[in-house]
Amino acid sequence: MGLCLLHTPLARNSCAKLFRQRLLAPTAPPLIYYSKTWSGAPSQPKGNRMTRLLLLAAVLVASLAASNADAGNFTIEATSRRALRQASCTSWCAGKASGLYANPCDTTCNSFFNCANGVTNKVNCAAGLRFNPSIKVCDWASNVPCSGGSPSPSPKASPSPSPKASPSPSPKASPSPSPKASPSPNNGGSVLYSGSGSGTYYFDIKTTCPSEPRGYPETDGYPSCASWTPGPNQQTLRQVNTNNVVAIDNNVLSANRAKLCGKKVLVYRNGVQVKAPDGGDFFVWDGCAACIGGGRIDFSVSGLKSVSADGCNQGVVPGVSWQVVDVQVRQFVP
Repeated sequence: MGLCLLHTPLARNSCAKLFRQRLLAPTAPPLIYYSKTWSGAPSQPKGNRMTRLLLLAAVLVASLAASNADAGNFTIEATSRRALRQASCTSWCAGKASGLYANPCDTTCNSFFNCANGVTNKVNCAAGLRFNPSIKVCDWASNVPCSGGSPSPSPKASPSPSPKASPSPSPKASPSPSPKASPSPNNGGSVLYSGSGSGTYYFDIKTTCPSEPRGYPETDGYPSCASWTPGPNQQTLRQVNTNNVVAIDNNVLSANRAKLCGKKVLVYRNGVQVKAPDGGDFFVWDGCAACIGGGRIDFSVSGLKSVSADGCNQGVVPGVSWQVVDVQVRQFVP
C-alpha cells in the first residue's frame, strides 16, 4: 500500500508520477490519499466515495500537466539540437586550412565547402554532378559513391535526417619535395603534384593589366625549366611564346625538374575546370617563391583572366585548385 500527501503542488506532482506507475503495474498495492488539515496533522483516509473520486480526478489532471511539460521540454531540446547542427555547418571551416572540402552536412554530395582563411563558403556542383573529395572537383555521380543517394527533385516536407558523425577531413600537409603519383583523374595521367588555394599572375607575352602598362620584367627572364645549357633550349618566357605557362612551388619544382617540367596542369576554380588561354593545356615551366607551401599557383595575366575575368582587379583569386598530371605537354631539356 502506498501513501500520497496532497497538501502541496510538489506533493501532488509526486502523487501523479506514483499514480502513473500504478497504472502500468495494476498488481501494485493501492494508494491511500491524505490531505493535510489546518492543524498540520494528516487526516484519516477518506471513506466517502465521492471524495475519493475527486481526489483521483485531481491526480489525473496533475499527471497530464506533468506529461505536457515533459513533451514541451523535449520539443525545446530537439529544436536546440537542430539549431546547433545548422550553426556547425555554417562555421565548418573555422580552424581548417584553406582549400576545398566535401560538405559533411550535405547527404546528396552535390555541394562542397571552399574554406578561405577560416570562412565557410558553400558551393553547389552542377546538376547531375557530385563533389569528388579524392580529386577535389565536381565529378560524374557514377564516380562518387554517396551514402545519401541522388538528390531528390523537390525537397521533402519533413525535416532532413541529421548527417552521420564522421571524422572531418584533415587539412593537407605541405607538399614534400618528392611528390608521389596518385590514381589517374578523368583527364588522363596519374597525379604527380596537387594543391589548392589562390591564383596570381607574374608575366604575359601579349597583354598587361591596366595598372601595369609597362609589362613585367619576368616575361624576359629565364624560367626554372629553361635549359641550363646555352643553346636553342635556353629560352626566356617571351621566347617560349605561350601564356599557358604555370609556375608552382619553387621547392617542389627544384627537387623534381625532370619529373615536373613540361607536365600538364589541370586547373579548377570552385571545382569547375579552367581552359588555357592560348588553347591546348596549361603546363609547368617555372617555379614560384611566393607559392612555397602549396597554397598558391602563378599564371600569366591571360591565364589568371581565364580563371576569373576580373583577375587584374582581384590580383589574388581564391578558390583555385590544380593537379600536375603525368602527361608531357612541352619537351624538357635539362
